[in-house]
Amino acid sequence: MLEVSVVLPVYNGEKYISDAINSILTQKFDSFELIVVDDGSTDRTSEILNNYEDTRLRILTNTQNKGLVFSLNLAINNSSGQFICRMDADDICDEYRILKQYQFLIENPKINVVGCQGYNIDENGRVLNKKGWRKNRLLIDFYCLLGENPVGHPFSMIRKKCIFEISGYRELYFLAEDKDLWLRLFKSGSSFHNLTEILLYYRIHSGQVTDSKTRVQNVSRLVIKDFYTSIGVKSSFLEEISIEAFLDFSSYKIKNILFCFRFMHEILYRTRFNFIKRSILMAFYIMYFFKRVVSNTYRRK
Repeated sequence: MLEVSVVLPVYNGEKYISDAINSILTQKFDSFELIVVDDGSTDRTSEILNNYEDTRLRILTNTQNKGLVFSLNLAINNSSGQFICRMDADDICDEYRILKQYQFLIENPKINVVGCQGYNIDENGRVLNKKGWRKNRLLIDFYCLLGENPVGHPFSMIRKKCIFEISGYRELYFLAEDKDLWLRLFKSGSSFHNLTEILLYYRIHSGQVTDSKTRVQNVSRLVIKDFYTSIGVKSSFLEEISIEAFLDFSSYKIKNILFCFRFMHEILYRTRFNFIKRSILMAFYIMYFFKRVVSNTYRRK
């Protein structure tokens, strides 16, 4: 039985798909398969994929463009490994990425999702800057409660059984399907961790499919509201204006202190954490709140 299934959806990715695939096929790890879902590409993607003869590569083809969520679920449902490693069609993996993430999950059975650090690169593969993710697990939990991503989606390796337990990705929250997955995993008891090593090169280029910032933010808010609803937060906190006031840090003001602290207390009360951990997380929030207030005060001057 294979240990790791790398899932890589691609749509019209002819420019970078070879770099992405080659960085997987040259990994310093043997027990894996690479499942590429060609999501109805109309460029040379299919031709490039069919030129590979490596038996570790499996190609699934959508006859028409079905979208990222459909393609991810298709790949996972057809996978053989006990771990799912995410990969995008324009990124590049360090040759030790799969090995190091796999070893960490084997050695830490209580962790269900592991990410890593990375670099942003340009169209030509030149390093632009570091793309970092939080390493402290308490801070990861804290930011999950605020609806932020604990792990970068294309940086992640996940225990497949955990994905199946929450029925995979949901089309309902396309554009924020990763946040939706993470928060549902968090609610179900999954723990997250980010390795300190730089193991992924995340490409930024003009050909990336982008949506308006407002549209993405709106879907993200719906995901967060769904998360708060699912853990039993009182309905009085769940109106759009209330969630907006709690999460929109640009409008944090001293006069909002009571409402925001009550909201955070309600969220913590509904979590699985014990009293000591809830107290620590509330202390984090108090420091975070005042840091935001001070920051916004200076910004307005």
